[in-house]
Amino acid sequence: MSLEKAYDSIKSYIPKNNIESFEVLKQIQEYWNYWKPINTVNVLLLAESHVYTSQEDFEASYSKIKLESFIKNYPIKFVRLVYCFAYGEPDLLNESLEDNSGTTQFWKIFCACTSKTENDLAFRRILKSDVSFFPRMRNKVNILNELKARGIWLIDSSLVGIYRGAIDEKSDVICASWDNYVKDVVIQAHPKYIAVIGKGVADSLGRRLSSICSTINADYTVLPQPQAVRGPHEEQMEYYRQYQRICSKYA
Repeated sequence: MSLEKAYDSIKSYIPKNNIESFEVLKQIQEYWNYWKPINTVNVLLLAESHVYTSQEDFEASYSKIKLESFIKNYPIKFVRLVYCFAYGEPDLLNESLEDNSGTTQFWKIFCACTSKTENDLAFRRILKSDVSFFPRMRNKVNILNELKARGIWLIDSSLVGIYRGAIDEKSDVICASWDNYVKDVVIQAHPKYIAVIGKGVADSLGRRLSSICSTINADYTVLPQPQAVRGPHEEQMEYYRQYQRICSKYA
């Protein structure tokens, strides 16, 4: 099914004044496609959703000069998705947006996926407290390039942002997204392994998930949402180490 038809199938589950525009969905897909591995997808990171992006945020003005100092010909529309460099990096915008802290947890997942050893996941390279702006941005680009080269790809099970939005039927939105679009994306990618990020994704998809893995002959595991991990530091680190082990084995 086309993205536009999939979008139409989702609308009934979301209040009319609280669904992202179709332009936001197209931009999300552009980011997905930019970082899709060229040849084999070895490990698919299946997250739940990006964060709801209002039309006002979507139209925020980028500092193209800053962006092109570390990556050329990159999408310049703002969305609240980890692949959008300005999400969590307000210096890349010409204006201030409310609550633009980004998702450092997902950058930590990316660090873990690209680390050579589970004993040092090298989080420091993406932290504002440790690395200044331009070196940090170059580090982020290098991480994403390595993910792409190794066949590690992040996509969402929901096509629309279900965080921060007034959506009651989140599970229905995920299932409609999956049935009408995302499932085909996964089949075409044909990953060797799927790391499902969040019990909510697994619970929403239910047998759909095991069925698709059987169809493409892929193993999968369910890991907690990064923001759901609490407790001692060592306990949190063990969660990230699981990504390092998975990617070391399959990618």
